[in-house]
Amino acid sequence: MRRLPRNVLRHGAFGLVLGACSVDDVATTGGDTTSTATSSTTTATATDADADASTSTSAGSGDADGSTTATTGSTSGVADSTSTGDDTTDGDSTSGGMIGCERDDTDCLCNEIDPPDPNGNDANGDGIDGLLGCSVFVSANLGSEANTGLSPDDPVASLGLAVAISQSFDPPRDVLVAEGTYGETVTLASGTSLYGGYDETDWSRAINLNETTIVGDTDRTIVASSVTDATFVDGFSIFGPNAATAGGTTYAVWVRNSPGDLLTIGHCEVTGGIAGDGTHQPNGADGGDGGMGGNAVDGAAGASGASACGAIGGEGGVGSVCPSEDGDDGSAGGDASVVGTGGPAGLSNCDGCFDGASPGQVGTAGGPGSSGAAGSAPMSANGTFDINGFWIASSSTSGTDGFNGGGGGGGGAGGFDSDPFGCDIAGNEEPCSGGGGGGGAGGCGGTGGAAGGAGGASFAFVLIDSEIVVSNTIVFLGDGGDGGDGGAGGDGGNGGSAGSGSPPCACTNCGEEPEPGADGMPGGAGGGGGGGAGGCAGPAIGIATVGDASVTQIVTLIQDGTAGSAGAGSTGGTSGDGATSGGDAPDGCAAFVAETLSYPAIP
Repeated sequence: MRRLPRNVLRHGAFGLVLGACSVDDVATTGGDTTSTATSSTTTATATDADADASTSTSAGSGDADGSTTATTGSTSGVADSTSTGDDTTDGDSTSGGMIGCERDDTDCLCNEIDPPDPNGNDANGDGIDGLLGCSVFVSANLGSEANTGLSPDDPVASLGLAVAISQSFDPPRDVLVAEGTYGETVTLASGTSLYGGYDETDWSRAINLNETTIVGDTDRTIVASSVTDATFVDGFSIFGPNAATAGGTTYAVWVRNSPGDLLTIGHCEVTGGIAGDGTHQPNGADGGDGGMGGNAVDGAAGASGASACGAIGGEGGVGSVCPSEDGDDGSAGGDASVVGTGGPAGLSNCDGCFDGASPGQVGTAGGPGSSGAAGSAPMSANGTFDINGFWIASSSTSGTDGFNGGGGGGGGAGGFDSDPFGCDIAGNEEPCSGGGGGGGAGGCGGTGGAAGGAGGASFAFVLIDSEIVVSNTIVFLGDGGDGGDGGAGGDGGNGGSAGSGSPPCACTNCGEEPEPGADGMPGGAGGGGGGGAGGCAGPAIGIATVGDASVTQIVTLIQDGTAGSAGAGSTGGTSGDGATSGGDAPDGCAAFVAETLSYPAIP
């Protein structure tokens, strides 16, 4: 994804916003949000920032002459940290200072006034911007988790531990963070503010020089839930993690149930991560061919054609009994396909005078299975949020399976006629008409192609039932994931051929006119599976608000993200007899790049 060079951001025109922070490009009326240069090029946005710098200063920022000016109505995290208009930072501070405090007097030290500001001003003269004796110190490069974190020469190494130490105090202490990269997901706690941009050796603060980066090690980087006290995150480069799973979604800043503008993200760069691509799906499986019906032997029935999907053929009728038997019906394995009916047995006379018998009759063939329908793609890639506050992609559907062909009916056995004048069956002789042939099995339907997996979304901010302040911050949109390709439908199997009926057996004293059995009937072809639709592409979104959520101020929002590409839909499979095909599926839905997008409340 295209990114602006760091030297442009920190040492060029945007350095005015991130470094000196003497620009406030936001006009806020009644809580509405106005973004400047939201769709302009980098050059145009930087020019706007320079133009505004000549007429406006942000709350708590240092003027060119070193004085500090407070701006009424600012939502920056620095606004609460400035002194009154009479205070100056030229070395004669009247804002609290060290007057009357001893270094071991913690209560006194914590009552001093020197909130960290983007210019690194040491308002109370204790040697650092912030409270030397009443802060928690973190250094990714020089810290240790075995340290106390309560002095610059004893920093801890992780933000998570620093937040926990801060929360052990009442009220929580500020966390001062040295330059470096912190590869962890940071869960904020109410009242614990994080300030980056400190030099790791002398602990001077210069946010435009001492880059302090946070990259989450889960799917989120900054997590805030139920913030009830003023909390600031100031002077960081916050990167959404790159998704580690197929179709994974990434969140740089995720906030829930935190109303009242108590959380401020200030003087930061927030960059959406790279979402995961959806999975490409394999083609559906071809249906197996139906088995051939068995041939009848003498009076024994021909076996039904075998089937892996239950679409067996009908067994032939038995001719070695009197009366002879009909052939059995075929099966479609539960599918709504036409099955072959068994053939009737020939007429038999087992215990009276009946002049003649008749051959067995054929049944009907199994019908072909219908081909499957194509999968479909949704109209929008917006997606929704689940009860846990995570994004759910819009999902395409798979193609349906082709139906199995119907099994063919078994042939009826030949009839048998006994003679009442002495030609009845004698001894161990039995009726010996021919058995019916077995019906062929239906071909199995091809499996529908699976839908391609949806690409994940990239969010710089997700705000769920929350109101926060974003001030003097540049937002880079990330990259949405590509949708996966759908799988093609599988071809249907061929129907099985029929078994033949048997002639009457050769026997003596076995009655008159034993008749031949009929052949079985073939099974129908299986239908082709429908093609799977392509997976939807993942969007790249700057700020998503869910439910009762809003951002009260945004200085600059740069549209610099990339939406994913939709996955390709696939074709349907062909039926076993080649007469029909499964439906061809469409591509997945297209995604988009959006600076802001509103979602309904989570049910």
